[in-house]
Amino acid sequence: MVQGLTVSEARAPSGRLYGLDALRGLAVLLMIEQHLGVWLWRGPNRGEGFSDYPIIYTFNALGGGAAPLFVTLAGIGSALMIAKRTGRGEAVDLTLMRRGLTLMGFGLLLNLLTPSWFTWRSWFVLHLMGAGMIMTPAFRRMPTWSLYALAAAVLVATPFFQEFLDTPSLSNQRMAAWEVAPKGDKPGVVIEGGHGRMALIEGHFPIFPWLAFFIVGFGTGRHLSGHKSKGEPPKLSYLLITGAAALGLGGLLAALHYGLHIADDGVLLRATKINVPFYPSSPSFILLLIGGIHLAASGTIALERKLQR
Repeated sequence: MVQGLTVSEARAPSGRLYGLDALRGLAVLLMIEQHLGVWLWRGPNRGEGFSDYPIIYTFNALGGGAAPLFVTLAGIGSALMIAKRTGRGEAVDLTLMRRGLTLMGFGLLLNLLTPSWFTWRSWFVLHLMGAGMIMTPAFRRMPTWSLYALAAAVLVATPFFQEFLDTPSLSNQRMAAWEVAPKGDKPGVVIEGGHGRMALIEGHFPIFPWLAFFIVGFGTGRHLSGHKSKGEPPKLSYLLITGAAALGLGGLLAALHYGLHIADDGVLLRATKINVPFYPSSPSFILLLIGGIHLAASGTIALERKLQR
């Protein structure tokens, strides 16, 4: 019941998918709990690890799902918006580009307001979502198969770029683009490549490989909008197949490193190893999360459908 109405009666006339809204709410909760866990906990003592704080570590790991959810849902939402405004041509392009620029502006503001963590060169999740929205005029003109080819290309290119730059395990200092952070009266030394390097490869959520979430989400949103425009409920088989395929491929890549031990060096290592924490991220890690998000989306939409009966 919603204010005296059943869920079915309260459903928006536009056929809004409340299951996706539920995932957005989950992403917000995960974001809050992860940040509070970091801010309010002093951290482990020397020599301590997961076995000493299993609950805190588990919750912190779950909180890492916030950014992938936000970016994927931004891609889905962009495609749904384009479908809803079919026939408006350039207007929808401009709207999404303005929204993208606004998000990037808030990202820059966040950088400037958090000097202990970021610099203006930092590249966080708001920057990534904004960049994805700015690219939607190109994405909406691409056939769906080419979107997935583009996402695959982003993932394939990632370990090569990381190897070329000799990307290490990334610290907050490094992701703020400092080779040497300022200390006292001593000025800092910015790493070669600065902002561009952070945005593309070595930031918190760089385009390579994190834009794959937005691109695959855009393809998923296009599929969901196709059924919506016909007044049909979305077929969950598409979400299930996409989720299973991504999980399978991500699991296969991870098995090359963790199970078969044939990917222990160079580009193959960077493609298969799952780093904890996930800076930098590998294609295997991204694929596993894409799979999990699509299965979660199919579950929330299925639950929504059941509640409407």
